[in-house]
Amino acid sequence: MTGSRVLLALLLAGRLADALATEDADVRAGIRAYEAEQWDEALARFDQAIERRGDRPELHYDRGLALLAKGEREPAKEAFERGTESERDDVRSSSFYELGNLALDAEDWEAAIAAYVECLKVRPDHPNAKWNLELALRNKQEQEKQDQEKQDQEQQDQEKQEQDENEQDQDQQDQDQQDQQGTGGDQQDEQPDE
Repeated sequence: MTGSRVLLALLLAGRLADALATEDADVRAGIRAYEAEQWDEALARFDQAIERRGDRPELHYDRGLALLAKGEREPAKEAFERGTESERDDVRSSSFYELGNLALDAEDWEAAIAAYVECLKVRPDHPNAKWNLELALRNKQEQEKQDQEKQDQEQQDQEKQEQDENEQDQDQQDQDQQDQQGTGGDQQDEQPDE
């Protein structure tokens, strides 16, 4: 994760979990551990909070940020998916945003576009989601263009190969016909005179 993404994620984690942190020592400790880049400790604290407070989407979002910081993309994705179930708009939009980022990094343009659109439905003024949506749309368009060019080239190559094979077949037929004519003429010459 780049330094700027870690910083942004730190800010989001702190902002999102503030409401819970005032109520829960484990959430406060998890946020402190996250800010200190102690990902395992943050995860342990968020897990303890989940055990006591129940399966709260806000806590799954925070877990997702810690997992992402550790480089554990698939578990982070699952945590963000749980975060999209939150009743809080900030948690839901941020969860969709992170899902979009994961898809964008994986060059899954369709999933990225879908996640950013969902983020913007919840929070239409999300500037990073707007920017990344444009990026995903542009990348998708470029990929489709490259795929079409590749398909066109493959079709041209196939047609060229078929044309070459047809020409070779025709050349072979012409050669066979010449050989037959030459052989047939020799046989007539070799017949005895009566």
